[in-house]
Amino acid sequence: WRLVITDRFYTSVKLALELFHRCMYLTGTISTKRSGWEKEITTKKEVKTVNRRQFTCTAPWQETSSSHGVRPRREARGFS
Repeated sequence: WRLVITDRFYTSVKLALELFHRCMYLTGTISTKRSGWEKEITTKKEVKTVNRRQFTCTAPWQETSSSHGVRPRREARGFS
């Protein structure tokens, strides 16, 4: 088995299914506006698991802030 990790630009339901049939797993964010997305699994606050035989799980997620370029406020020190 192999694992492919993608960002939102490359990820789709069709790609996930194709990789699964080739014994590969896909991890990534799928936009709900992409073709192949089932509208009945989209909810506001509830996490649903669908298609358990293929280990497909969907969870609502909304990014509220970006961590790109974030730096620590001070240098971490160990105990001595």
